[in-house]
Amino acid sequence: MDDKRIAVIYGYYERDKIYIDNLNFFLSHGYTDDKNFMFVFVVNGESTVSFPTNENVKVIFRENSNYVFAQYNCGARWLEENNIMCDYYVYINKKLIIT
Repeated sequence: MDDKRIAVIYGYYERDKIYIDNLNFFLSHGYTDDKNFMFVFVVNGESTVSFPTNENVKVIFRENSNYVFAQYNCGARWLEENNIMCDYYVYINKKLIIT
């Protein structure tokens, strides 16, 4: 996948420790600072999690309304508004449980 751009939009809401643990696991094992990846974290409400501050990361805080599909739409719109075109788009939800 040389030179293929991949956008990862992660919809997050900090409801409880499970959601926090899921995001922290993803940040530890799924995040990369590879320039071919663009990570957009769309956070409904507030968060106590520390996000990477690299150039391939955007964190968007928004009101907790319209939930998951609105988060994905918000992330996709941000990519479009910033002329970040990708070959692949991955959408991840905070309820994803990795064991």
